[in-house]
Amino acid sequence: MNKWLLRAGLFLMLSPVVQASDTGSLSVNFTGLKPGAGELVVTLFRDGEHWLDGEKAYRRQLVPVSAEKVSVRFDGLESGDYGLYAFHDENANREFDMRWLPWPKPAEGAGVSNNALRSGPPRYEDARFRFDSDDMELTVEFTYY
Repeated sequence: MNKWLLRAGLFLMLSPVVQASDTGSLSVNFTGLKPGAGELVVTLFRDGEHWLDGEKAYRRQLVPVSAEKVSVRFDGLESGDYGLYAFHDENANREFDMRWLPWPKPAEGAGVSNNALRSGPPRYEDARFRFDSDDMELTVEFTYY
């Protein structure tokens, strides 16, 4: 009986340690930024259902754009598929602004995981990446139009 209690106690004591190692950190390095006004809005999504809806992102960070290269870190991520979308909110209105004339095009710079920018909105399927390590690093190149 005492051995059973000892084993149960050890299991309970070690369980949080095992659970903590099931998560990791994602570091994202953004390059090609135009430093100055505004902030970088970085959104991380777990699936394509709410892709590009910043209010429904799994995680979101706002970072000043102080240099051509800026890094952010997401801690405590579980293994799985993710997609990352970021834009340089130059006027700090927390929206990705468009120019409409003479034809529609972005008024602010943007970047996507896998550097999957294309004509039109980026697709989650193209931006999706697999996170399955304790620590992972991505580089995202920003594009201004």
